Amino acid sequence: MEEIIKTALLQYGLPTVVTGGIIWAWFKLRLAKSIEHKYNAQIETYKAELTQQSFRYSKVFDSTEKVIVSIYQQIIQLKAASDLYTMSKNQRELEAFDKRAFELWKYFEDNKLYIPKKTAERIEKVLSTLNAANLHFSIALSEARQQNRAEESYGTIFTNYQKIENQIPALLAALADDFQKILGFPISEKEGA
Repeated sequence: MEEIIKTALLQYGLPTVVTGGIIWAWFKLRLAKSIEHKYNAQIETYKAELTQQSFRYSKVFDSTEKVIVSIYQQIIQLKAASDLYTMSKNQRELEAFDKRAFELWKYFEDNKLYIPKKTAERIEKVLSTLNAANLHFSIALSEARQQNRAEESYGTIFTNYQKIENQIPALLAALADDFQKILGFPISEKEGA
């Protein structure tokens, strides 16, 4: 490096080398400022986009949260109505269950957009299982009231009802896990499995 400087000084003279150094420093500074300006402009653009996306996401998340809470509450109320019907064996309780099931299904269909596909499929499975359990219970109850019923038929229908009814707690637990994941609650793999 010293050789290059000595050669440049001898061949071109000190003023030329100093002027060249000043021009080179000025060029490097301008280049650095130009790059800095370009990146600052890109950063500001990204910040604006991120702010806009965050705003949109927060609005969608608020709606999703409301839908999830409402659906979960309605499912728990529907399960309670199902339990009330199977304990009372009262036609009025079955009608109350049917009304709740219809209202929940309508609300779910109207707000399905806010729910991830996998979770929506779980909701559908819970609803269809609750309906199937009540249907099997109603058939078993009707069969039990028949004077000349076939014991085998009644037993099979009631056994099917119990099998379906026994699936519901696991389905509800899986659905609750899905809802908590969507809402941002940390769930370990052990818990979520």
